[in-house]
Amino acid sequence: MKNKIYIIINSDYFVNEWEYNCLLKLKNQNLVFLIANEIKAGSFNKNNRKYLKNFIYYLINLISIRQKKLQIKFNSFKNASIKEIYFKKGSNLWERIEKDSIKEIIEGYPSFIFKCGMGLLYIDNELKNIPILSFHHGDPSRFRGRPAGFYELLNGEKKIGQILQVLSNKIDSGKILCYGESEVYPWSYKKTLKDVYKISPIIFEKGLQNLDKGIFINKENEGLIYKLPSNIVAIKFIFREIFSLISKVSYGLFTQKYWQVAYLKNIPISRVNHPIEFFDLIDSLKNNFQSLKTPRGYRFLADPFIIDSKIIVEGLKINNCKGDLLLMSNNQNTILNKINLKGRHLSYPYTQEFKLGNFIYPDSGSLKNAILYSGKSPLYLKKSTMKFFKKGLCDPSILKHNGYFYLFANYPNEKYVLRLWISLDPYFNSVKEHNKSPIFISPEGGRSGGRIFKFKNKLYRFGQDCTGSYGNGLILFEIESLDQENYCEKKISKFKLQGSYRGPHNIDFSNDLLTWDYYEEKFNIMSGINRIKGIWQGEN
Repeated sequence: MKNKIYIIINSDYFVNEWEYNCLLKLKNQNLVFLIANEIKAGSFNKNNRKYLKNFIYYLINLISIRQKKLQIKFNSFKNASIKEIYFKKGSNLWERIEKDSIKEIIEGYPSFIFKCGMGLLYIDNELKNIPILSFHHGDPSRFRGRPAGFYELLNGEKKIGQILQVLSNKIDSGKILCYGESEVYPWSYKKTLKDVYKISPIIFEKGLQNLDKGIFINKENEGLIYKLPSNIVAIKFIFREIFSLISKVSYGLFTQKYWQVAYLKNIPISRVNHPIEFFDLIDSLKNNFQSLKTPRGYRFLADPFIIDSKIIVEGLKINNCKGDLLLMSNNQNTILNKINLKGRHLSYPYTQEFKLGNFIYPDSGSLKNAILYSGKSPLYLKKSTMKFFKKGLCDPSILKHNGYFYLFANYPNEKYVLRLWISLDPYFNSVKEHNKSPIFISPEGGRSGGRIFKFKNKLYRFGQDCTGSYGNGLILFEIESLDQENYCEKKISKFKLQGSYRGPHNIDFSNDLLTWDYYEEKFNIMSGINRIKGIWQGEN
């Protein structure tokens, strides 16, 4: 970006913390901060918000959701200057930049303008050739207007969308540069918004890449426009949150998830015509399937993968709530090999077999570096560090395709931001992040849930459905294109177990073996104590 970038901020120089984090993505660019000053013009400048009508919402805002603001420190940016601009507010609350200010903006030839100040900005014709970027925190196909996240919680939604858009004169209906989603916590508006704003800088960075390439997201944006809630609606919202909080506390105190690993041998893979049929096959069993026995000293088994016709799983130890990787005998339910790190947690033992031998890429989210295990036999494996990564990786999943090794994973602080890297070797000694990374941002599929595979000349991946209850279901994606420059996928199916079982959370298959994990929810008077113990000992 050789041209200047203009940033609209208010005259007090304050922006929301998440906006400031977006601005830090531009700290080495040539920035011009446009200080927006309102020209008072009679009655139009009166505060038209009906405080009494929306009093309870403002109380909710004050107590639980008011966003932290930071004052711009211009010396924090490498090349920053300031210009004053002026605007007037109309009777309809839309704000218009004055002609002289518009002329000054145009003469500066900015690449784009990022709006961090003002209110509803009316875009005059003279400004329509300059992209003016703004966020909307909501899925524009269903939730336009404001306030962010409020009506999603009120309506019982499982996730919240957000967009970086090129502004138009139609509320939250601009051309979309990037779209992402975050998790809803029905019991906490504050925590929900914290997750919303946490991913905004990631969406901003991805959106700028798309702007530079002229790429826009094809997504419907004609949803209902919401306004600030009345007192009655706000009271209903408060009671809904209270009820959700009581339910969460009750569940945490008295309900325990009991994870297990199921498997099915001698499956007729040759008769499977489409990966969706794996879901159909599991469903047809009506919960009548074999499960691995949890060995003594372990609380549960989960995250199954297949290696050398055997199943390797995470086994969570009872004494310290840390995970070991256990290579299990399918017939005798015995441990053939155990991989652990003293005082550390291992899980998600993603397996691959290459010419160099057997490889296991475990979840290393609790570690300082990403690691892998390799060797000629799964009984004798050596640990290696993936030095490119300066932090651990969550649920790393590897695919060899057309001579390249592709790594799908999440950083520990980006729970549902799925990133993609490329390497020329399975040890990932030489690595670069893919041009399209992050490739998916959502709790509904933004974290891997099993093998990435080729089936009848098409590529597929499983993603976890983390909307609602963690671990309760998988989503199947078809990868439509994958090379060094391009990545494209589409969602084709969802699956959840029926009846008393929940899941699956992870799935893998080979020529004659299918395995997946699941859980049951049971009353346990010690559940709350077990959870506290898990948190204290660093359970993931």
